[in-house]
Amino acid sequence: ITVLAAELSSIKDAKVEKIYHRGSDLVIKLYYKKTNLFIRVKAGSFICLTDYREKNEKPSNFAMLLRKYLNRSTLKEIKQLNHERIVDMVFEASNGRRYILVCELFSKGNLILCEASFNIIFALKRQTWSGRAVQKGKKYVLPPPAKDPFKVSRSEFESMFKDSGKSVVK
Repeated sequence: ITVLAAELSSIKDAKVEKIYHRGSDLVIKLYYKKTNLFIRVKAGSFICLTDYREKNEKPSNFAMLLRKYLNRSTLKEIKQLNHERIVDMVFEASNGRRYILVCELFSKGNLILCEASFNIIFALKRQTWSGRAVQKGKKYVLPPPAKDPFKVSRSEFESMFKDSGKSVVK
């Protein structure tokens, strides 16, 4: 995700043209250097540049809300948060206000639109855990941090795999 976020940051200053949504898939059509680009995000799974575009006859409420805040905005930054499976896309609207689309790419995942202060405007799914709640009006709180694989020793790294009880290969 670190490498992907760095690659995607090369399209900063692209303009949002249209937003499509179906299920857990979100596609953002961008205009960048006289070319249309599409960023596809599947909550809980992946984010990528693509040619794929979902054609919906009637946009979902989530798509309409994202269009309200992000249409004609400028993509200012794409970054990974603390080596987590979370990607933030920062947009700047024509009135200068900044919005953050938080893309959670872990477990069930979620897509969350926040103000620049991380107050949640709207989330694809309302979710509540013992340590945090993802719902309108609340402050977005990161999930408990995982160990940064780039900052652990080899023995710690090996024990992370042994202790997990899961297979590395699916």
